[in-house]
Amino acid sequence: MISPLFSALLNWLHSPEVHITVSSADDVQRLEAQVEFLQSQVDDLMVQLQRAQMLYAQECTVNMSLQDQLRSLGVKVRR
Repeated sequence: MISPLFSALLNWLHSPEVHITVSSADDVQRLEAQVEFLQSQVDDLMVQLQRAQMLYAQECTVNMSLQDQLRSLGVKVRR
């Protein structure tokens, strides 16, 4: 069975066409500004994600330490 991608490539090779779209400089600048804005949002979210991961790791460390202390006192700790 031929994959859809391979089939599309074969069709294109039989009658190749290239379409070019020209945009105004204003459109390009607007899109570049939008990309910059979205990238800054992604960067901010990555900082938030890293902070959340760090806080989670610290919470896990504290929790495991508390469980170890409880076990050393003979308290059964649920797993």
